[in-house]
Amino acid sequence: MLRPLTNLSLALAVALGSACASKQPRPEPTTFFSTSITEDGGKFFVYRVELPEREERAGRGGTRQGGDRGRRGGPPGQQQGRDAVQRDDDALKQQVDRLIAENRFCRDGYFVLDQYSGAGGKSLRGECREGASPEDRIRFPNPV
Repeated sequence: MLRPLTNLSLALAVALGSACASKQPRPEPTTFFSTSITEDGGKFFVYRVELPEREERAGRGGTRQGGDRGRRGGPPGQQQGRDAVQRDDDALKQQVDRLIAENRFCRDGYFVLDQYSGAGGKSLRGECREGASPEDRIRFPNPV
């Protein structure tokens, strides 16, 4: 005969095991970095992160945020949504900064020309502050 504590331990182990088994690992995002150097020496790049489509949202439109309207006129989660977008934008810029520091494509920093965040991924397009050197043209040849 099992003791009550053993029954509880067994029930807890089964519950935890089934909860962990139902969660599939989230697929890793795919990143792309492409460079382009113009004839007059302008240096441009695009950094893109593509998020894999998750099963639960496959085949449906994007997710909708919000809920019942608050008493002050706006959706209750609106500021939180803006904060989340800002955090995503900041994280993307930090990823680009790290990559640029590693590959030295832009030695004197860069200007953000365009930035996008959506359900399928995010991207940042930028232009280096300095012009291309002969070494840059060798290290970062334009795609054919």
